[in-house]
Amino acid sequence: MATVRTFQPTRRSVIVTSFVCASVGLAGCGDPPTANGTKVLEVDTTKDLPADLQKALAGQGGPETHPATFRHPLLDDEGEIRIDFTTVDAPSGGKYITRIDVTVNDAAGYQVSAGAPGNPVNLGTTEAPMHSRMVSVAASKSDWGRSTGGTRTYQVSADGTVKRM
Repeated sequence: MATVRTFQPTRRSVIVTSFVCASVGLAGCGDPPTANGTKVLEVDTTKDLPADLQKALAGQGGPETHPATFRHPLLDDEGEIRIDFTTVDAPSGGKYITRIDVTVNDAAGYQVSAGAPGNPVNLGTTEAPMHSRMVSVAASKSDWGRSTGGTRTYQVSADGTVKRM
């Protein structure tokens, strides 16, 4: 007849088991990198405009799309993001941003995310407003217990420009 032995964990066996589990976890530590081509932000900003301007813009002709590609400095100068935004000319003058998208062209092993754009800022005049929004892009990487990363902010302007802040 076979003898069945039950395992009674001792303090030492629990510590060793915990260490082994933690070591195995380190091999896959952190989230997987963002896949190239992933859109990390898609925002329709027309809802932030006054209601009368939204109605006026709805009847406007085709919007202009502006692509801007950057090497994201938090990605060891290896990664690349793309910011696309759409602008329209208001009937009464001025330019407004109606959409902002952020796409990861090359994540370089990082997990990349983008935050919703900040409140609109007028860089123009009262008579000829120039809509501008701030967009934050964050990158992080965790590997063998070491974490790196940070956030970079971009100013997207309805005149078709993007500036790293």
